[in-house]
Amino acid sequence: MKQHIVIIGSVSSVHVLRWADALTDRGYRITIITLHKRLCYTPDHINEIEIIRLPVPNPIGYILNVPFVRRIVHKLNPDIVHSFYALGHGFLGRMSGGKPHLISVLGSDIFDDIHVRKVYKTITEKNLRSADCVASTSLVMAKEIRKLCGNDFPIKITPFGVDTDQFAWTDRSGRTYDTQPFRFGTVKWLEPKYGVDVLITSFARFMEEMNQPNAELMIVGDGKQRSELEKLASSLGVEEKCKFIGSVSHQNVPFWLEKLDIYMALSQLNSESFGVAILEASSTGLSVIVSDVGGLPEVVQHGHSGFVVQHNNVAEIVKKMKKLYISSSKRLEMGRKGRNLVLNKYKWEQSVDMMIDIYKSII
Repeated sequence: MKQHIVIIGSVSSVHVLRWADALTDRGYRITIITLHKRLCYTPDHINEIEIIRLPVPNPIGYILNVPFVRRIVHKLNPDIVHSFYALGHGFLGRMSGGKPHLISVLGSDIFDDIHVRKVYKTITEKNLRSADCVASTSLVMAKEIRKLCGNDFPIKITPFGVDTDQFAWTDRSGRTYDTQPFRFGTVKWLEPKYGVDVLITSFARFMEEMNQPNAELMIVGDGKQRSELEKLASSLGVEEKCKFIGSVSHQNVPFWLEKLDIYMALSQLNSESFGVAILEASSTGLSVIVSDVGGLPEVVQHGHSGFVVQHNNVAEIVKKMKKLYISSSKRLEMGRKGRNLVLNKYKWEQSVDMMIDIYKSII
């Protein structure tokens, strides 16, 4: 009989659906209990994954759905209850009565939520301490969890790996820029924490200092800051050079990465707990420029697979942009080293193996 994992999490999260899909592929029976109504994409094994939607929407649903979750978990009697997100979903997992209970901490739950209200901090700590196991995607987030729960608090590291077949190597060695532009780019939500305004400002400074080269900035993603960012590009005189692509599905991200020459992620907050988008770019052979916040420096070998720059330091960012723009050999060398880094440490199959080892240890 298949071992049964009940996942409590959001079906609008790529992370939750990818885990559910991969675990189904490995022979587990998966049920997702969720407050959310819409899938962010359709997993390969969607017909094998049971999705139970709770009646009360968030945020109050994290409290009012407790009796429903308790009845569901009691009826299903799974081998493991696995909550994705330490606050709301971790609370539902704790209150479900299901054992063993694993919590995967995702980022803003530990970096942001606990500072919003004192009660959030209290609930999050209680959720984590009551779990049979806690998993973090990065070392920097594990350190943050220990600030809350104590230096000796046990944590498993489960990086969110990359499908290296989907994000395949792209040979950029033969590119010329007489007829096509040189492209800097990012794939991010257009929200203040991700520093897309800093990226546009840096790009405008780069264009000025390099005397208007044949270059573009490709911004893939959407969000509440889009109109503000378009106005910023216009005010800096680079509106025609900044291409706002809009939202794309995760499956289509490789198509846009293939068009880039340098990938940039200039996030401003430590709640960027793990740089999976950076690893996806590295997997295709892109050199990367990333800020020094959260878990981003963990996935870049500074000076080898890319550059780590001080966040919000436009002068330093532009310096690294110019260095990689001028030297094709440096770009290609960093891209190769980035691809090798992913193959050696961050393949999706390795991440799934790590999670299954945790399951085996707590069942």
